[in-house]
Amino acid sequence: MPRVILFIDYQNMYRDAQEAFFGKNSHYLDGQFDPVALANLICSRRPFGAKKETRELAEVRLYTGRPVRKLEPKSHSAFRRQQAAWEEKGIRVSSRRLQYLDWPKNRPRQKGVDVALAVDFVVMACEGEYDIGVIASTDTDLLPALEYVSGTDAITAEVAAWWGEAETTRKQLRVTSRSVWCHRLLRNDYDAVSDTIDYSIP
Repeated sequence: MPRVILFIDYQNMYRDAQEAFFGKNSHYLDGQFDPVALANLICSRRPFGAKKETRELAEVRLYTGRPVRKLEPKSHSAFRRQQAAWEEKGIRVSSRRLQYLDWPKNRPRQKGVDVALAVDFVVMACEGEYDIGVIASTDTDLLPALEYVSGTDAITAEVAAWWGEAETTRKQLRVTSRSVWCHRLLRNDYDAVSDTIDYSIP
């Protein structure tokens, strides 16, 4: 039974879900999703032409930015509650401090999140910790890691992305030299895995 690990770039997937299904003026809860529910959904589907075998979800790994309490106390508290909910479900959370350049004029930015995901994706493949690795992100900074792992014989690399009706929302990571399966997640898929909890409420 192939072992599957889902590597989630959470903020990237959150923003992509908002763009694909809710538009610019969406509520901050729109775009939230349950990482484990998403992982189970992906595991239940096989790429076209793949062997008819049951996939075992080995782990869900989530990568995201972390608000600084001194600068954004409410956002920091909401993040901690959300992180606790993730970890209670067995999700491995890797968070990195957000960068505040010219704050509060500019919004804080993630730094190093994609690198942390890419390193784990490659190292864990080399160490044989999964048979199928799925990257849930459309961040092209992850392409070198995806290209490396997809070029190995023992590991299968796949990607996942939200797939809206508008052509501009249909983004996915692509490797030019080989075929990498993309789990294209539609609006009904999002609705099935959405997370409506408001973590800003204590």
